[in-house]
Amino acid sequence: MYIYVIEALINVHYETKDEELKNLIIRMADFLKDRFLYGGDYDESGNYKPLQSQYLWVENENGEKLGEGGEIIKDVFWSDLFAYAYQLTNNSQYLEWARKTFRDAMFYYACYGRKYLNPDIRAKISYVDNKFPTSHTKIHGWIGRTNQVYLYTEWQLKQGELKIITTSLPDGIKDKYYSYPISSADGTPPYTWEIISGALPTGLTLSNDGKISGIPNKAGTFNFTIQVTDSHHNTATQSFSLVIQPGQPPTLIGDLNQDHKVNALDFQILIQKFKQTQDIDTQDLNQDGIVDIKDLGLLMHYWQE
Repeated sequence: MYIYVIEALINVHYETKDEELKNLIIRMADFLKDRFLYGGDYDESGNYKPLQSQYLWVENENGEKLGEGGEIIKDVFWSDLFAYAYQLTNNSQYLEWARKTFRDAMFYYACYGRKYLNPDIRAKISYVDNKFPTSHTKIHGWIGRTNQVYLYTEWQLKQGELKIITTSLPDGIKDKYYSYPISSADGTPPYTWEIISGALPTGLTLSNDGKISGIPNKAGTFNFTIQVTDSHHNTATQSFSLVIQPGQPPTLIGDLNQDHKVNALDFQILIQKFKQTQDIDTQDLNQDGIVDIKDLGLLMHYWQE
């Protein structure tokens, strides 16, 4: 029911400008992006896991989220909330979240959750008469009655002088797929994008629609300046610093004591759980639920002595 109060809260704050209500809306947006929604990332092949919400949100005693059971977002109340948070704070991070939630709700709502998919896939648009509770009709009803705040925000951003509103980039990880859009506001489309100084990390490119993507193959900090040009030849620039983290070294199969080699010490650890099915996360090398001859065979395959 979280989503159904968003519209009402925005309308009340718009009329009253109540400071406590403003702070509540911002906290709700932070809760969504930091703790409730998950997904929105890419795997090593460039496949995308759409943003998803959980049926039930639960924390353990350490404040950690338990489980990720749910479904791909199916409405754009979320984008209205993030767009209004952007209007209240002028923080471009909220605008990026508004755009992501709007896109994922429109493009992927009919797809299955919990897995990566081709980012070019699109959910079909259909109308099924007399099937409101469980059909695409319901989904499009949600889409049709929401998103006015988000769309109005996008319209406002087209009314002034061309500018780049993205001011920072999330870190990437070496040898892992990276994708992040650079957003502009105002000006007259179409836009063209280019690097005018510095360079992206090797393996990354800047696309025609302003997205930095690819698989970086070198760790470090990379400084560069991006320029956007609109159809009237107006330009705007923004400097960025992108950090590519070195990432984790590949796991050596059978290295049960983590000494970076597989030998008799690892054999002793594995054999202690032989034919067992409980508390075997480390020794069950092939993850089939039991420590047996198959796991022993894997360990021997990677033996280094």
